[in-house]
Amino acid sequence: MNIRKITAALWGSLLLSSVAFAQMQSVDKIVAIVDTGVVMQSEVDDTLKRIKKNALAQNQSVPPDDKLKEQVIEQLIRRRIQLQMATNTGFRVGDAQLEQSLEQVASDDNMTVEQLRQKIIADGDDYEKYREEFREEVTINEVKNGNVRRRVYISTQEVDGLLKLIEEHGGQNEEYNIGHILLSLPAKPTPAQIETVQKQADKIIESLGDGSDFKELAMTSSAGSKALEGGELGFMGINEMPTLFANAVKNRKKAEVVGPLRSGAGFHILKVFDIKGRQTIEINEVKTRHILIKPSIILSEEKAQQMLRTFTEQIQSGEKTFGELAREHSEDTGSKLRDGEMDWTDPSGFVPAFRDQCNTLELGKISVPFRSNFGWHILEVMDRRVQDATEKRKRDQAYRRIFNRKFNEEVENWYHEIRAQAYVEILPES
Repeated sequence: MNIRKITAALWGSLLLSSVAFAQMQSVDKIVAIVDTGVVMQSEVDDTLKRIKKNALAQNQSVPPDDKLKEQVIEQLIRRRIQLQMATNTGFRVGDAQLEQSLEQVASDDNMTVEQLRQKIIADGDDYEKYREEFREEVTINEVKNGNVRRRVYISTQEVDGLLKLIEEHGGQNEEYNIGHILLSLPAKPTPAQIETVQKQADKIIESLGDGSDFKELAMTSSAGSKALEGGELGFMGINEMPTLFANAVKNRKKAEVVGPLRSGAGFHILKVFDIKGRQTIEINEVKTRHILIKPSIILSEEKAQQMLRTFTEQIQSGEKTFGELAREHSEDTGSKLRDGEMDWTDPSGFVPAFRDQCNTLELGKISVPFRSNFGWHILEVMDRRVQDATEKRKRDQAYRRIFNRKFNEEVENWYHEIRAQAYVEILPES
């Protein structure tokens, strides 16, 4: 008999041995056996009650109890499988991580954790029970994300394809006010004539880079039809301007100079005076380095925190460098080989605890040890900058749309796989 069937028999015998006690007092019943665990009737009842309460609050009807109960039992089986996966791999959400997650939930509702606790109690629920159920939810999310993310692959071609599709179906309706300088060539120029005019164009580009006024140079140097207007062509959409210009100015920034561009007429120099219809996004980015220590069964929260305090003292005394300690001890595999350094990043993409440190820490200062969902960190903000992230944001959004679609598909596939691999026995109602 395999271990799963032994477990089922054991739970069955335990249930039978409680019959005498059950005659005197109502006892919780086992609804389903899931590998080495069980789903209890009280869990089913609590979930049904919560679903009905939420439906009532939203003025929404619910299916009959027998149909709803089947769905609830299946959901609890899936939940139990994932929690056992966490146990089997030694993963556990500690109190520090739990408190941070609760703070985020409370913050999303403009509350403190204490206010959240008071609200739960006022609603007639047990806060400690809520807290432990929430710990399970965080655990399940970590297990799901960890297993499903590595199944999702997105190619550069997929992102490029989606960006092209978005643009073809009415991306941004941009118009550019362009400045134009033309240095003309004869119909059949000689190599020497081409070289001479090219040098003139390069000299104008250099002069503009040194701060010369574009319109003034257009008035004195351009052979274009708008030379006396400072070369200003006015606002045009990409499809309204010459193809040579359109390809050159598309996605350029305001005040950017482009060229020289060669055509049959000569050499062109362009300047983007203004842009309409574009959503420009600027973001603050930080360059950081950190050391991550993850608590475990062997390494307690307190010891992990103390290790980082010791590292800070060693760095400040000159005994060790940040990079040396990161290479030796950091558990962030992505940054440890680079002396703990991370790429330029928008802090809003980090988890709240890490983000807050990035936003408030002085340049060159090492933070006190702090806890995030990943473990304990010390962090140094090395530099800050403001970046035009318009194109990056478009690309990130396209990537996210593809990722979400693939992730949701893979989640369902993964659920079916783990359900099929588990030993599940739903017990008949007595």
